[in-house]
Amino acid sequence: MKRALAAAGAILAGTGLGLAPGCGHANSAASTPEVDAGALLYPENCAACHMDHYNQWRGSMHAYASQDPAFLAMNRRMQRENPGLGTFCVKCHAPMAVVAGKTTNGLNLSELDARYLGVTCYFCHSIEAVDTAHPFNAAVTLASDLSRDKLVDALRSFAAASEKADWAVIYYAGHGIELGGVNYLVPVDARLIADRDVQFEAVPLDQALGAVEGAHKLRMVLLDACRENPFARQMQRTLAARSVGRGLARIEPGPGTLVAYAARDGQVALDGEGQNSPFAAALVKLLKRPGLEVNKLFRLVHDDVMDATGNRQEPYTYGALPGREDFFFVAR
Repeated sequence: MKRALAAAGAILAGTGLGLAPGCGHANSAASTPEVDAGALLYPENCAACHMDHYNQWRGSMHAYASQDPAFLAMNRRMQRENPGLGTFCVKCHAPMAVVAGKTTNGLNLSELDARYLGVTCYFCHSIEAVDTAHPFNAAVTLASDLSRDKLVDALRSFAAASEKADWAVIYYAGHGIELGGVNYLVPVDARLIADRDVQFEAVPLDQALGAVEGAHKLRMVLLDACRENPFARQMQRTLAARSVGRGLARIEPGPGTLVAYAARDGQVALDGEGQNSPFAAALVKLLKRPGLEVNKLFRLVHDDVMDATGNRQEPYTYGALPGREDFFFVAR
């Protein structure tokens, strides 16, 4: 199954990158501050809205990647002994410096300011694609902070890839909303002034389900999107017959499709205290365990999240996988 999974996989992160949910916010006309794009090149300017994430970053190896004495000494030696080395090392330790053309070998990093040093917030959150020529990345699409149009395009492209795959998996981290029993994913450019705007500004969850339905054996959508509706207090109610729900609504996916909610229908998910949400933290830990069958994996995720949140958040899975075959993210 490990090779089958490599045929098609996706991590579509609406407001986060990879398995790091809870680190972004959908926009609304009433609450979104205007920030100069150039200012965001400096990590400290992210702290105004994301203090916890900034504090975690500034003491991390990412923050000091270009200042590490061992790296600097090794890079000087390697540049001396291998004249054609170029940006081979520095493109990981100071990627913004390379992207902006501020260095060709990393020997001048001490002359650059904070915009170009280390692995910055701006660099990670501006990634739009992964080089799929690398064999390890061929199975994965990363998409971050997407507008509605780009989210739809990403799902459309993934749907085409899924038709050639045995497995298709989408992981979405961001805001979700339920209106009148219909679940929606909220893109970063959504302007939800009134409840009627949801159907025009957000993307129905059914589109994500449709993007995986072409896979031959296993279809899976993981939603770390059951947070408290960020628009509820300011959203005008105009549709008397359709209310905005708390969390996401129950879902009944088709045969061979598994949908996992970070919090069961009607509940909201917690962001947690660390870098990842309780759901993402449990998932990251268990995904790499060899020989852990998928159904068992999500039962363990359920228990870990319940323990971590004092039973305040209960992950839940909907749908069923084929019973004649076992599925593993990492083979025995």
